Amino acid sequence: MNRTRTAGATKLFWSLLLGLSLALGLLWAMIPHLAAEAQAANPGLTVDLPDDATWSQMVPDDTAPVARTSADASAPAPPPSERTPPNFAPPHGRRMPPDGQQIAGGAPLFAPAGARSQGAAPLTPPLPGSTDLAICMTSDRVWGIVGVGETATVTVDGAQMGAALADGNGFFWTTLYDGNGDRPNLSGGETVAIYSEGAQEASVTLRSISGQIDVVNDVVSGAIGGTGFPINVTIYAPWGEPSMTSYSQTVSTDGSGNFGADFTGVWDFVVWDEAMVAYVEDGVEVHRHIYPGNSLLVRPWPWNQVMGCAAPGTTVTATVYLSDTTEKDSTTLTAGATDGWYLWDAETDFLKSDYVVVEFAGGTMMSRTVDTLSLNVDAGDDRVTGEAEPGATVRGLTSDLTPLGWRDVQTSTTASSPYTLEFGAVADIMPGRWVGVLVADAEGDDLNLWAPSVSVEVNQTWNEVYGRGAPQIDVEGQPVTLTLYSAVSDTIFVYSKGMAWSSWYSFNEKEDGLPDIAPGDIVTVEVEGFAWQGVVQVQTMTVQHDLDADQFTGSVEPPTDRVELWGTQLEDFQVGSLYPIAGSFDILTTASSPFVATPAGFDVRNAVGYEVGHRTEDDYTERIYREVDYLRVWPQYNGTSALFGPPGTAYTITLRDGGGGFKAQLTGTSDDPIGEAGWNGFWET
Repeated sequence: MNRTRTAGATKLFWSLLLGLSLALGLLWAMIPHLAAEAQAANPGLTVDLPDDATWSQMVPDDTAPVARTSADASAPAPPPSERTPPNFAPPHGRRMPPDGQQIAGGAPLFAPAGARSQGAAPLTPPLPGSTDLAICMTSDRVWGIVGVGETATVTVDGAQMGAALADGNGFFWTTLYDGNGDRPNLSGGETVAIYSEGAQEASVTLRSISGQIDVVNDVVSGAIGGTGFPINVTIYAPWGEPSMTSYSQTVSTDGSGNFGADFTGVWDFVVWDEAMVAYVEDGVEVHRHIYPGNSLLVRPWPWNQVMGCAAPGTTVTATVYLSDTTEKDSTTLTAGATDGWYLWDAETDFLKSDYVVVEFAGGTMMSRTVDTLSLNVDAGDDRVTGEAEPGATVRGLTSDLTPLGWRDVQTSTTASSPYTLEFGAVADIMPGRWVGVLVADAEGDDLNLWAPSVSVEVNQTWNEVYGRGAPQIDVEGQPVTLTLYSAVSDTIFVYSKGMAWSSWYSFNEKEDGLPDIAPGDIVTVEVEGFAWQGVVQVQTMTVQHDLDADQFTGSVEPPTDRVELWGTQLEDFQVGSLYPIAGSFDILTTASSPFVATPAGFDVRNAVGYEVGHRTEDDYTERIYREVDYLRVWPQYNGTSALFGPPGTAYTITLRDGGGGFKAQLTGTSDDPIGEAGWNGFWET
């Protein structure tokens, strides 16, 4: 999981920020400095060492749905070790957005937060709660809003454990580590103080938080420690940190600190969901993630997966049987240490009439029979059809892109033959979107399948065509053909290959030799044996960033006006992935001429990557990608990597010593397609 893989990077990031905040003046006097000047682009762009954070270029990822309710997508079967939410974004360029389900687009619904004053209003995006500061006891992270560019520090029981520089909106975040590089493992009783520029903003003694999700009855219950009850408790759902698109319920504890929240009619919990239990004290929102108790979900062929939650760290035994009780396969798993998550990615097909039995520590057993279940996604009519057992309640799950981000949505129906799930009232299902269906048995144990809608996406920047070629996922190897008419050369190019698992296909310049894709070109995708043809007539698109206004402007060609905008802070990918909130955005906006999009609470600054997606008349997508200029310094390698847009910009990078004296200089011209300056090494200095 990300929190395990990136612990080392987090420590590095914390130590860098801490050193920067406490010793900036001293470092300026002691070390060399780099100045990069890009003529007619960004004169005077200067980076002061020490910036030896690692830089990793983002790589494509197309992992199909595994667990939670939103994520990225890519080829073969999903990795069994990852508890990632379903619904994903196709890999292209450096983009790592959650396409299938997490939300993009954006109209300027909120102004950027700006510097906080004494009377600053709470609910400053991207924080959804009633305060400007948040502490997560699960992740040992602190974040919030202080003054723009101010240094925020955090102590635990008087010992400093976190530090960060607030961005251009005043937002900061930091992971907590003690002097030995260990997490404090916040559990209750600790006193956490938050400072800005050395002045205390808040101090709170943490209460313990415990609880569990009852996924059958959609109830979240638990207890808050301490005294002074009753107090209000807010429960956010269904996954991730509380956001502007979370569902929430606010309830009061009883006199002993016990609470219970019934989400019936608000959110129908599934085994992969989380609930974030939060209370506010001394101006800080404190929350902890809680998870389902013993639970079971079976995802039959072609997924062949068993998943759910158990007591953290305990043993779970899963077995699949034929209807005559003959054992087909079995495995023993260990539930996750924090969330109790278990997942079996079996090599045996789970077919109709098979049944799965899961035994938990203590002897509790749950089972689910594989019944009739299928689905077909009709994006044009925002509905799903399929077969299920007569009389069964079929629940549908997808995500809808809104001006504030992705929002998970649900609907349900009673199965006849076939069933129809209407999503029109809750979501606009776009091509490429994943949709899931769930059917519970009498004990509440779910059967679940996912399927995508067919799609074509054309990326003009990276000269790529990709998407989903069929509404099924078991079509690996099925031939898909791309026909590309190039208006510039008046030439027709034809390419063919087999689709990947989950009906994914991708054609690009590097692997397949695609020519430059430009306005006026016509892209046609067809799949053998499937009566579908996807056509995109490539049109002119523009986009620009405005660092001062924290917004993007651009234009697309009519008749359609749906624009989806995605962006991220281009820090080291491991560090960037640790942002609790505000590290990336996905928003929806309506194009005028030009369109204006302001991501709520996102600081548009140097080293931001962003992409515009414009939906065509058939709701297929054409995209362009850009990055904001940056200069990244690698002291340990004696060099820099940089980007200066637009392509063809002449630049000069100068290295000076701590006193400002000249040491060395490199010049060059930035490259297509986005202005990358690549690697510049000062090997002789």
